[in-house]
Amino acid sequence: GVIELGYFSKTIGSSYTVDAFIKSMKLKYTNIEKIEFYIKDRRDFINSKMLEYWEKYIQIKIGRDNFKLYKKNLSKNNIWHDVFIPCDINVDKKYAHSSGVYIQKKWDEKNFKPLFSMNENDKKISKDLLSKIGIKENDWYVTIHVRESNFKGEESYRDSDINNFEEAINYINSMGGWVIRMGDKTMSSIKIKDEKFFDYANSDYKSDLLDVFFCATAKFMIGTSSGLSALSYIFGVPLALTNLLPTATVYLSKRDMFIPRILKSNKDGKLLKFFEIFSPPINIAMIDGSYRNLLELDFVENTSDEIFYLVKEMFEYISNDKENFINDELQERFHKSLENIEPLIGFPGMRFQCNVSSYFLKKYINLL
Repeated sequence: GVIELGYFSKTIGSSYTVDAFIKSMKLKYTNIEKIEFYIKDRRDFINSKMLEYWEKYIQIKIGRDNFKLYKKNLSKNNIWHDVFIPCDINVDKKYAHSSGVYIQKKWDEKNFKPLFSMNENDKKISKDLLSKIGIKENDWYVTIHVRESNFKGEESYRDSDINNFEEAINYINSMGGWVIRMGDKTMSSIKIKDEKFFDYANSDYKSDLLDVFFCATAKFMIGTSSGLSALSYIFGVPLALTNLLPTATVYLSKRDMFIPRILKSNKDGKLLKFFEIFSPPINIAMIDGSYRNLLELDFVENTSDEIFYLVKEMFEYISNDKENFINDELQERFHKSLENIEPLIGFPGMRFQCNVSSYFLKKYINLL
């Protein structure tokens, strides 16, 4: 198989589907035995350090001559991208995110480890840099990435306000952890007084190596509907994702938690039930205009308290036995409310593998 250039090289979120495809190969769900990727220059890849890690599983062909060969042989028959991830069952609707959930479920059932981990040399270099920041050897940290409009353009259904995360950041700091703010220099500022909050996105330490290292070694990641969370995912770092839309893209595993962004009808001002938010065509809307113009809906961004309790529950989930705090009755009600709508497209009867914040479900119990 050959990976299409733009999809893989320009979008860090593609890490999820490529990882799932490689796992599918290792589970023997496909006859494809190797994957090739052609690119003119390493610097053309979204993260040149991550390209080194992909080389363990993908034959990377670098250089202008190789790229010319790729263009010459380009055809629909030899290009693989995120259209379909092979499974060991017949999948009626070949939706990559849902297939990836199925693949990860099978992977976890075999107790297989993540495909990726940081090598010793990169660990050493990164830890030397962390010591300069003030992060000591035994310190732990949580990463946070809140999608904004400047990097790829405005998408109101995915963009979020970093100030709504202040309470959650303060909580992690109060528990003794660092919070590393991920992103790029276009990110808006946030005033956090604790010395263990590090605005890495706007710092002089930002690099491809530390982008990968922080994502790969955090205690967990606090994120939104953005591609960077996929990087943590493939290294096996738990995710606590907020403001998730569209809901058909919920790809999370059993180690993860999330809360969706609520939707409101512009016709009568009522909030949509969960089964509506997770049903087509609403669950596959991918642009602002689809929600606002075609579906006549608007977005209700997750509030500070909802994000705080998601992060608190996630911290407790990692630190203690989950039965101590997750409301299993509410989780069951949530999953049952989606039983008849196929929230994982192409996999009727399969549930999400992750939990939803119990506080969030209790707050919106009237939407169940």
